[in-house]
Amino acid sequence: MFTKSPAVPDAPPQRPFAVQAGSQAQHSAAAAQAVAGGGGANQPSVRGAQFHVRLSQPLPTHKGDISEIILRAPTLADYTEIGDIDTVEASHLNEKGNPTVYVSRPSMDVFMTWAVRLSGLDRIVLGALPPHDAGELIKMVRLIVTPFSRPTSGVASPN
Repeated sequence: MFTKSPAVPDAPPQRPFAVQAGSQAQHSAAAAQAVAGGGGANQPSVRGAQFHVRLSQPLPTHKGDISEIILRAPTLADYTEIGDIDTVEASHLNEKGNPTVYVSRPSMDVFMTWAVRLSGLDRIVLGALPPHDAGELIKMVRLIVTPFSRPTSGVASPN
């Protein structure tokens, strides 16, 4: 569950992840707010171009304990280097050879690469997260990275 932050206005009702205008950070923040539910303590939140995941217990790091993980907005350079968290494959074909069922296979290695890149924390520190906090981090990273991997507007027509 994501907590609403006064620093980011509520997104107008629309398709989640629909790009209207603005930067990737603004789009990701709007997407996070579009699925925001209510919130309370220990819930992720969005503040400006940063994404905060409040932890249920302090997380030891090399620089001391932290109570939240702060993620920066991803860039196109990040996406071209890391890629999608999920690989989508056609698992069934109809009689014409067209796919009828798609299966999404997540890669936790790619997820962890995203989490390390956006948080600035290393794999060892993030690997120590308890299940609840890890689940909240996974949701937030997926939410802010998804706009790169999902088509959000019409198909471009050739000139």
